[in-house]
Amino acid sequence: MLTRVFVVRHAEKMHGRGLEDVDLTPRGFARARALATDLGVAQVSGVFVTPYLRTHRTAEPLLESLGLAAEEYAANDARGVARRALQRRSQSSLIVGHCDTVPAIIRELGVTETDVGFVTSYGELFEVTVESTGVTLSRRAFG
Repeated sequence: MLTRVFVVRHAEKMHGRGLEDVDLTPRGFARARALATDLGVAQVSGVFVTPYLRTHRTAEPLLESLGLAAEEYAANDARGVARRALQRRSQSSLIVGHCDTVPAIIRELGVTETDVGFVTSYGELFEVTVESTGVTLSRRAFG
């Protein structure tokens, strides 16, 4: 039984003040489309986003291409969203997070052998694979 969870930081966002909820930049929208292309063959059946517009916009092209609706999670609930993704046994999910939440999400998915620090760059796609033999992490660039 193979379960895959893809985890990304939201795409490039506009500059805002403080905690202002801002949209993506043109580059961010292009990266979101690239993510949809990259994951289009991964048979993603669940997409999780925080309440922030930038995570919704990052997932939007993939959601539209798959005919799915996003499931929201609280940005500070790494354990909860990891649990929800892992409940989709034998399926693939995407979790769109933030620079400071992606490492916690990956740890909650069961990755222990590596330290994923603060995710400062855009365009990193983390893939956590859960099998009966263990949990593995791979990362690659997209967009």
